[in-house]
Amino acid sequence: TLALITGHRAPASAASFGVNAFDLNTIPLSAVERVQLLFDSTSVQHGMDAIGGVLNIVLRDEISHPSVQVHYGSADGGGNQVQTSGSLGYVGETAKAALMADYSTTQTLLGGQRDLWADQDYRRFGSLDQRSNNSSPSNVTSLLPGNLPGLNSPIAAVPGSIAGERIALSEFLAGQLNLESLLQYVPIVPDTSRASVIANGQVELRPDLVASAEVMYVDRSVRFPTVSPLVPGMVVPLTNPFNPFHAPVLVNARLVGLDRQEQNVDSTLARGVGSLHGKAGAWTWELSLLCSEEDAEVRLENTIDFLKLAQVLANPDPSQTLDLFRPGPAASQEVLDSLVTSSVNTFATDATQVSGSSSGHVVELPGGLVTAM
Repeated sequence: TLALITGHRAPASAASFGVNAFDLNTIPLSAVERVQLLFDSTSVQHGMDAIGGVLNIVLRDEISHPSVQVHYGSADGGGNQVQTSGSLGYVGETAKAALMADYSTTQTLLGGQRDLWADQDYRRFGSLDQRSNNSSPSNVTSLLPGNLPGLNSPIAAVPGSIAGERIALSEFLAGQLNLESLLQYVPIVPDTSRASVIANGQVELRPDLVASAEVMYVDRSVRFPTVSPLVPGMVVPLTNPFNPFHAPVLVNARLVGLDRQEQNVDSTLARGVGSLHGKAGAWTWELSLLCSEEDAEVRLENTIDFLKLAQVLANPDPSQTLDLFRPGPAASQEVLDSLVTSSVNTFATDATQVSGSSSGHVVELPGGLVTAM
């Protein structure tokens, strides 16, 4: 499905370039006049990108009176939203222009505030239990076929409390799993902010010739925190001093004591379109120039360095390794902090398009007019 803005192509957003998608959240709703869905033979005009249809977002271009709007909304548990927008314009006999500015912020609403996200055991609805075994306390699985050494089951859960500083084999909950609803830590609504300015204008040069232009600038940021780092089935070797099984085992855990992982996206979009369109007899034509440039920075923060994690788990020094066989933090804060890393990726889309089109009636048949474009 192809996205258009007032009839002109919207190139893929920089942060969504890998899936060739334009992020509709880029455009403020206060600047939208209407949205058109076209399912006819639009791919003939727009190419294979439109084989599933066209979504045309038509921006406001006639503003008779200046206006300022302020909107505030909230939901139980978070998700507060503030939006301010202003617009002014000019409408004359042969010309019109519009200027719109918008600023909005939305606060995070976490899944823990809603029952369907806070409790993923959907057996209460006759469905499946979708809780994760990457939990705190952790779970242990035999690496080799058969039961865990000293237990009568290949799986065992770490209890919520233990008698001493180190767990005894008799304290493991053999045949059981700790399960946790990880969606409770994930935003239903992420923290976002967006500032935008949009201007457009149109002037009639002659009765059969119209010139128009459109400029858009959008600065947007999204903060998406998720669950704290997970240990998704890592091998705890014999060298780990806290391994009570005296054999390598697999452990699934959620690391308590670390901040949540977070994906932050900051992007800026600058877009300009200029066009001429007119009539020549029974034909209409248009010639346009589109320039669009968007830069995005995607930061992944507090993610696990799995190579470092494997090295730490194999460390025989009790003060420099992890004890994943007890509830609570698995190590000192210094050791936990050494496991996380951050990464920054930058993306950019830069599009320049010159296009021309014409359409008109070719011949009239008994079934109707034949149109060419």
